Order: sequence, then structure tokens, then C-alpha cells
Amino acid sequence: MLNPGDYKGNYKLIGGLICFDFTNTVSWRETEHPHEWLDSFENFTKWAEITDILEKEQAKELLKTLQGSREDGERHLNKMIETREFLFNLFNHLVQEGSVRPDDLQRLGVSGQSIYNYQILAPSGSSYQWAWRNDISPLDKIHHTVIGSALEVITRHDLSRIKKCPSCQWLYMDMSKNKSRRWCTMEDCGNRHKVNAFNRSKKRQSKKS
Repeated sequence: MLNPGDYKGNYKLIGGLICFDFTNTVSWRETEHPHEWLDSFENFTKWAEITDILEKEQAKELLKTLQGSREDGERHLNKMIETREFLFNLFNHLVQEGSVRPDDLQRLGVSGQSIYNYQILAPSGSSYQWAWRNDISPLDKIHHTVIGSALEVITRHDLSRIKKCPSCQWLYMDMSKNKSRRWCTMEDCGNRHKVNAFNRSKKRQSKKS
């Protein structure tokens, strides 16, 4: 998993789709103490590996490339973080307002136009599917996979199922039968809410007595 450094928590793949797992590489985003998970080349390449965007050897190759030129590596990483912030703002507005801003929609569409330049049609069972070309660079594969995932959400999914955890602000696709999922996970923010609610109730009862 990703190295948390001094942060007292773990990164989890709970978004349901890669674009949400990417936006979730910031924990507690809208608080005074957000945690940046993509704070190193190691964490960035490890994220690409644990999400199965890159194979282990591809992730190692990318890490070596990023470390080979710190200046270029930082520029590439910052570009990916900027893409992440764009996607978070796009989906956050969708969750809050029920729609995507026209400028964001246009940018997403333009970003996705070149995806097929990096893909080929390949056999898949009794039919065919789009697959990445063998000569695609690891960085291009990460970028286009994330953008492709966001495009899939916008064009193929029930957008009312996109939700944001009210505690940690992570985004996720609610696949529950009646759209009742409220938290990123019950084990983390769900239980934390229950404990806090219980403690508040005890304090109110103490004051009454």
C-alpha cells in the first residue's frame, strides 16, 4: 500500500471506479489538515500499480524515469495532481449542484479525444475490445486511464449514485440497491460518526442530570 509517512491512516480503494480512487489520493481534503498521498514518486507509481493501471515492472520503470530527472519528474507529477484536482472539482460540483459546469465538460471531452490514439482493437473471447498499444508510455497510460474512467462515469453511469463522504470528503460510486450508502466505509467514517454521536449523546445526558 501507499506510505502514509506521519499520517495516522491508510489509503483504501473505495471509489468503485479508478477516477474516484484517483481523486481520493487526498484525505480530509476540506479540513485544516488534508493529507496528500501523492507526495512522492514512490507513492505515485505504487498507486498506479495497486489500481492495476500499471504492471509491477511498468511501475518500476516509471519510478526509475521520474527519479532520473527530479525536475522533469516533479513536472510530470504536478501535472497529474492538477488533473486530479480538475476531476475532483468536476465531480464535486456534480454532487453538490446536480450538473457539470460547461467549461469542465468541454475540458473533459477535449482531454478524452486523444485516448483512441493510444489504443488498438484486440481480440477478446468471441469479439474484440479496445486495448492499450504496447508502445504507450506509463505516464500516458495513467493519464488516459483516469480520463477514460471519468468519461465512462459521465456517459454511462447513473450520476445520482456519485456521492461524497460527509466526513473525509472522498468520492465514490454508490452501488447499493437503494442508493443508501452514506460513508466511504462503515469501518472508518461510519464508525467514527457513530462513536461521536454516542459521545455527544452522553454529554447531553450528563448536563441534564
